[in-house]
Amino acid sequence: MSECEFALNSILDDLQPDPWPVKSGNRPPKCVGTALNIAVSLLESAGGASRGSRVVSLVGGPVTYGPGMIVSETL
Repeated sequence: MSECEFALNSILDDLQPDPWPVKSGNRPPKCVGTALNIAVSLLESAGGASRGSRVVSLVGGPVTYGPGMIVSETL
């Protein structure tokens, strides 16, 4: 448990703000559809299809890039 906590804290400590600012009049690019596709693929490869498993997606704003795109990046 302590190794898992250490790994998680290390990842969180290494997070940095996005170095590419968004131009005025544009939305930030969000490829949530791709991220969810990868998460489901990882679950399926780990045997998640044969037992209960979940992917929790806590996002704000519309998807602007990739699968599931519902709006363009421009406002």
